[in-house]
Amino acid sequence: MKSGNSALTSLASNIRSVR
Repeated sequence: MKSGNSALTSLASNIRSVR
């Protein structure tokens, strides 16, 4: 479950970085 949350956070962070 933590792995899934980590992946979601990573994706959100990546999108923020792109912005």
